Amino acid sequence: MDKKLIHICEVCGKTEILTPEEAFNEGWDYPPRMGDFGIVGPRT
Repeated sequence: MDKKLIHICEVCGKTEILTPEEAFNEGWDYPPRMGDFGIVGPRT
């Protein structure tokens, strides 16, 4: 199950809480599957 995220329009300030797939289907400019969130370790 996809997590719902807050999507914010930088132009008009509109906000909606949608899954990435829902947002993409409704025309938000967020690709639905860009990558994974995680912890980034220090560079060595």
